[in-house]
Amino acid sequence: MKWQKAINLVSPKTLQESGVRHFADSAQLAQYISGNTKNVMDWGSGAGFPGAVLSIMRPDLNYTLVESDERKCQFLRTVSRETSATMQVENARIENVLRDSEDIPDVITARALKPITILLDFAFPFIERKSDLKLLLLKGESVDREIQDAAKAYSFEVQKWPSVTNPDASIVLISHIQKLA
Repeated sequence: MKWQKAINLVSPKTLQESGVRHFADSAQLAQYISGNTKNVMDWGSGAGFPGAVLSIMRPDLNYTLVESDERKCQFLRTVSRETSATMQVENARIENVLRDSEDIPDVITARALKPITILLDFAFPFIERKSDLKLLLLKGESVDREIQDAAKAYSFEVQKWPSVTNPDASIVLISHIQKLA
């Protein structure tokens, strides 16, 4: 609430229902991160959903939160410090992190960021170096259309579960990703 006054972290319409709308929504991803995962990268972290929430819940994993807005990065660093969550905050655009990164994540998370095809385009430089990389996404009601669109440019396996916090939303796990010729 304090930071929301200075930075638009979440929509003001959803601020009062943050417990379910943002925190519980993010927390439901934890059960879909497999036991052999070590490194998680969260794209478009914003107010820390889902990356910071997962970092607090799963301190056994290494988290990198990627956010292009420096003010939101300052907020995320404060969250990390005040919760003792071990997360690295990168103030960068996703496409720049891909070029510069030496640490390839096992899982990439994102919540309401971009269509699946664009996320796969961003992820592909990582996928070329780590074929078992997975995307774990919180998606809205257009998820089936996004999956169909992405299948025009990529082959992949997809698992989809209903969100426990929003009947119109889904959790999507994309794996075995290959670019079509």
